[in-house]
Amino acid sequence: MIKEKPILFKDEMIRAILEGRKTQTRRAVKSPAKNMQASGAEVIKRREPGDKWYGDRIWSMRGRTGVWGDYTHERFLSMCPYGKPGDRLWVRETWAAHFIWEPCAPSRIPVDEGSCLFYRADEFCRGGCDEGQRGKWRPSIHMPRRISRITLEIADVRVERLHDISAEDAKAEGVEPFHLNGWCDDQKFRGEFYNLWMEINGPDSWDANPWVWAIEFKQVTP
Repeated sequence: MIKEKPILFKDEMIRAILEGRKTQTRRAVKSPAKNMQASGAEVIKRREPGDKWYGDRIWSMRGRTGVWGDYTHERFLSMCPYGKPGDRLWVRETWAAHFIWEPCAPSRIPVDEGSCLFYRADEFCRGGCDEGQRGKWRPSIHMPRRISRITLEIADVRVERLHDISAEDAKAEGVEPFHLNGWCDDQKFRGEFYNLWMEINGPDSWDANPWVWAIEFKQVTP
């Protein structure tokens, strides 16, 4: 059965999706042992197949109590919180409604053909209203499913180290290369992805080189 889950993106990444430049996203693998992970303790391990003791259980991850659990590659992939190939992600982004709906909770705002809904990333308005009729911007986390305009279908999920991203994959993340003389294209795309990751996840997040879910997707009609 196809499942749907929400996912958040920054404005610049929304534009990249709409323009067809972004077809991948990377999110850190989060262990149930959140406090240990936050303190920098090792909570995820990978070993080569055929280990004398573990066999095909190539992944180990600490549970809530800190005890290690061992998983096959397929089982570990099934733990991805964003879904599996064929599942769908509906995108949450910064949005607004007509100012007359300002006092209302998102669940009370209509989404019929004449309703005005504004999307900040590309200044798009659904419903034909002008900017002067827009209410305040609402955080992406408060966007309900029925107001989302972008639906993505997962094409592939894999697990890798953050630093293993290739220039091709960095480009598929939707980044645009900065212009520095003496830098080759590969360096530029990976460099810009480095900046994006640090901006979203914090100043020490790149050096931590976490395991990440690398999710490939395509845009589909909601």
